[in-house]
Amino acid sequence: MAKKIKRSGSFATRVYRSKIAEAVHNGISGLHRLGLVDKKIQKDFDARCLTVEVSTPSFEII
Repeated sequence: MAKKIKRSGSFATRVYRSKIAEAVHNGISGLHRLGLVDKKIQKDFDARCLTVEVSTPSFEII
């Protein structure tokens, strides 16, 4: 599942590296919401499980 994030004139889409990475990341995110995993570990799993694809808006020159 891809999630679009607006970043100063461009869009970044976060994409999971694999279905296994998605399942692991969702599990860790749930543990983080419950307070069982700290922010540092959550960010580590973000880096391991997600890739970011940045796309800039294209403009048509007339």
